[in-house]
Amino acid sequence: PRGPGQEAQAFYTHSESKVPSQKKNSAQLRLALSAVQFVPPQHLCEVHPSLLGNSAAFSIIQPQAGCAATTPASLHEAFSESKTAAEHEDVASFFAANQDLIAPVQQALRDLNCKSMPCNTSDTDDYWRDMTAHFVRNNPDSNKYHDLDSFYMVDMGRVVIQMAKFKKHLPTVQPHYAVKCNPSNEIIKMLSSLGCSYDCASGAEIAAVIDGNCATPDDIVYANPCKTIPDMQRAKSYGVRYVTFDNIDELAKLAAHMPHCKAILRIKTNDSAAVCQFSTKFGARMGDVPVLLRRAQELGVQVVGCSFHVGSGNNDPNAYLNSIRDARSVFDQGIELGFEMKILDLGGGFPGSEPPIGRDGKPECLSFEEIASYIRPCLEEYFSSARVIAEPGRFFSADTHALAMNVHSMRVVPMPNPSGGEDLQEYQYYVNDGLYHSFNSIVFDHAHPMLHVLNPDTEARIHTSTIFGPTCDSIDCLLKRQPFPELALGEWLFVPSMGSYTRAAGAPFNGFETKRTEYICSLKLDF
Repeated sequence: PRGPGQEAQAFYTHSESKVPSQKKNSAQLRLALSAVQFVPPQHLCEVHPSLLGNSAAFSIIQPQAGCAATTPASLHEAFSESKTAAEHEDVASFFAANQDLIAPVQQALRDLNCKSMPCNTSDTDDYWRDMTAHFVRNNPDSNKYHDLDSFYMVDMGRVVIQMAKFKKHLPTVQPHYAVKCNPSNEIIKMLSSLGCSYDCASGAEIAAVIDGNCATPDDIVYANPCKTIPDMQRAKSYGVRYVTFDNIDELAKLAAHMPHCKAILRIKTNDSAAVCQFSTKFGARMGDVPVLLRRAQELGVQVVGCSFHVGSGNNDPNAYLNSIRDARSVFDQGIELGFEMKILDLGGGFPGSEPPIGRDGKPECLSFEEIASYIRPCLEEYFSSARVIAEPGRFFSADTHALAMNVHSMRVVPMPNPSGGEDLQEYQYYVNDGLYHSFNSIVFDHAHPMLHVLNPDTEARIHTSTIFGPTCDSIDCLLKRQPFPELALGEWLFVPSMGSYTRAAGAPFNGFETKRTEYICSLKLDF
């Protein structure tokens, strides 16, 4: 949220404009939209460009990078060239190499009672539009939910797709899912069926994984360098041995409360290019490594490896490369002291969604595929014989969820005209999820969720609009004085990529909470 006195600087020369038909050419489009001039929001939600009229028809499937940018002769040809088709091929290759996982995955889908849905043969946004429309038309169990309640759609097929992608691009790395980003039992169980391990930050997360029969104690890394003593004792009671540390005081705690642990030294990284930075809170400086290793030796704490975390959304490949080289130095120093150094933990922060495209037409951050292409040769050079793990969280869960919410109230209020003269109009809408709930990621995770209208009207009028969440707090705001098409009461919005750091950190403030969840699978896994 904005600090005191930092009011939005978005003002418009006109408070409303007519959205042109999508059939009009780009020159007409620019002319029509020139009436609405605004400063893009620095935080809060963003508006999908299609709602302002500058998108291709929703049904068009965009060819993947590298394919000829020609209009497909048929939907079949379009699908064969799409990114979605490539993902399906990756899944087929993954199961061809891991046939023992087919039955567990199919059983997991049955256990979750996933709805039988058509296979996804369009882009992700189109698929979520279709799914939202389906669940709006098909009312939920009236004994549990109202048909106007906000709801989540969770695609378990996306979990499978992401695992196939991870093993394709980092085949020698074992993923340990970061439970913190989405501790849903359903996501945890689905990943377990795919052979995933886990990164847990607390005793409660450890309990959720082990009590759910999703992992053995040695499949878990207790990856919190600064642990509470009760949680350490709980981890020990569950038999968890792999833990991280980054300071001398933590070593003393390990010696006292987890004396038989296998400790992994977390080092500080250069995460200055990351969206979410952690080096100010965790990580030992390289200059402190010799002292820490010698102290571990004195206390009898067995050090078995090194970990790092370059932050989430890091756009500098050198952050990964330099950290891997530093970890090699830690290994060498540990080996000299007699430690059996065998585990390298690459940390997390891998993107789970496609990089957003900036105003210059270029991706705003590195894709997972690009990051992996930098990491692979470096691992081959420095850690060809080590056990390498990573802690992807948002990578697995981000695109699994989409949120649907209903416009339950609206009003039109006067807005001061920055040029003087007659007041302008501001359209204010109220939806049934907000900043205290699923959209807490705006505050805590630097997120900019993308708003879509379920049934966009290409002829709708554009107004200066604000969208509020359901609570009584005025800070519960998702969009602040931005251009948005006119909505009617009862209309639905949907928001893709809502699976990470959303529900996990939300609170039922004022008694509001999105409880309804619909599980689907966008893949056909009937091998």
